[in-house]
Amino acid sequence: MCWNGTICRSYWWNGILTSLPPAWHARACLELMFRFHGMPFVDLAHLRKSDLKDGYLTLRRRKTGMPLSARVDGRAMQLLERYRNRDDTSPYLLCFLDGNLEGMAAYRDYQRILRLLNSRLRALALWKKVQGKVTSYSARHTWATVGRYCHIPIEVISEGLGHASVTTTEGYMKGFGNSRMDRANKVIMNYIFKGLSNAVDKW
Repeated sequence: MCWNGTICRSYWWNGILTSLPPAWHARACLELMFRFHGMPFVDLAHLRKSDLKDGYLTLRRRKTGMPLSARVDGRAMQLLERYRNRDDTSPYLLCFLDGNLEGMAAYRDYQRILRLLNSRLRALALWKKVQGKVTSYSARHTWATVGRYCHIPIEVISEGLGHASVTTTEGYMKGFGNSRMDRANKVIMNYIFKGLSNAVDKW
């Protein structure tokens, strides 16, 4: 079935797509960002269908232009399939943004969706009695923090985050390749989602 972008986005944010409340769709969005190396929401929202190939997302960060490659594990693929943009005319992989907008109109559309996401995340945190502030940035901060706790080298974390500062860029000029980055992400995912504390020692 092919939906237009307006209907697709409405289904996502108003909880019509499934029996789950809207806050749980925001949770799925946060989990996707976390599984993709703490990907910023601006990059997740602007993912293009062409970015997904052979089990990897390959893109350039919108803020820094740095290349980013993230393996799509089984759970992430389930979420991508569940919330895939079904509008054949849209270039976007997920149905956050209106693919027909340009310039300031497109920017306002993004800002509106970002505000709505953060509102849903605050509601979810309140519902689950989570201490502290939960926003779209939480996935990025948590991925980096857990990575350090698991003794993953700071330069690997920097590459995974797509940082572009001189200090971090010099540290990984040659890159670590998908193999080592996949391993780092797996350690972090196992620690968070499976409670495997021994992952810290295995790095």
